[in-house]
Amino acid sequence: MKDSTRIRLRGRDYLLRSQGDPEQIQRATRLVEEKLAEQEAAIAVDTHDRFMLAMLNLAGDALRERSERESLALELEQLHAAWQKAEQNLAQRAGLLVAQIERRLAESRQTEGE
Repeated sequence: MKDSTRIRLRGRDYLLRSQGDPEQIQRATRLVEEKLAEQEAAIAVDTHDRFMLAMLNLAGDALRERSERESLALELEQLHAAWQKAEQNLAQRAGLLVAQIERRLAESRQTEGE
């Protein structure tokens, strides 16, 4: 179900219909306002150009975040693979150790029986 959320952007009211969280929509609106204010303070351009530059900045931020998230996901996969390999190695070594202990116990019992 789509809910309506009222926002104010650059002095104009908008009524958005969205399934998104209203608080998240308000945070996004504040972020857009901040980016527009940054562009306004940085250079003197018309409103449309300022809006486009702010959107490009937001898109760049989103792409950097996505890239970082993908990089972290890859690192997590590599760590998981290394963990599995270490776990297998440990299980193998434990098996060898148990076999050695059992062999020594058998040898010890055999010499005691003689």
